[in-house]
Amino acid sequence: MPKTWLMNKQHELITEIFRNFCFVHSQLLEECISTQNGNSVCFDCLDKLLGQETNQGPLWRLKDTAHLVFRSIPDTPLSGRLLDWALGYLFHECMKLKEDAYQLTNYVPWFETWNPKEHLPGDDQPLGHDLKAIASQSAESIDREVQRIRSVLALCRKLFMVYLPHHGDNSLLARFFYDRLSHIRTVFGSQCDELLHAMYGPGPEGMVRLAALSLRQGGWVQEAEQALQSLKKPPKDQP
Repeated sequence: MPKTWLMNKQHELITEIFRNFCFVHSQLLEECISTQNGNSVCFDCLDKLLGQETNQGPLWRLKDTAHLVFRSIPDTPLSGRLLDWALGYLFHECMKLKEDAYQLTNYVPWFETWNPKEHLPGDDQPLGHDLKAIASQSAESIDREVQRIRSVLALCRKLFMVYLPHHGDNSLLARFFYDRLSHIRTVFGSQCDELLHAMYGPGPEGMVRLAALSLRQGGWVQEAEQALQSLKKPPKDQP
């Protein structure tokens, strides 16, 4: 792929990586491996998040875009190269989790109700018990995979904290922060303010002005003016 094209698309691609990470992060923790109804894993949610090679889902696209950007753009910092590894690891761990979730959903319930003594001749009954034991191990594998996914998501958040300040001049990225700040806060929690400070300095001015620039360049003139006007409003605790 020509480096000129890649460099021209750099801001857009980095914004896409961060946007997709925030979406994938929320989907994984809120839908795919939600703890709201116990430690449940949703195969259908994982399947949609991953997709197929011919119809890639958000996590698959995130992995491929990370490989493209972090392996091809010159002078990529170490934090970017580590993000490339971490996002790839996240993808492959979710693939394994999806397979185990499929086993747990489709085969383990059948084995739990299946009695080798009733369905196999005497000499083959040990084989039935072995198959049932292997199938039951899916739940143990899922617990380990879920823990690794949570750990790598936390690692990715830390790496983004180090990597994104290298792109504090990215107006598209600033626009994403401006438009979806509440969503980003749900992902980064208390780390969000630290990230904003590292990228744009104290206060919202740097982020908002860059976001307004991106809006104006995209033809959203009224929205750009509204963003700038928001800087002139007094804080809510002032008269």
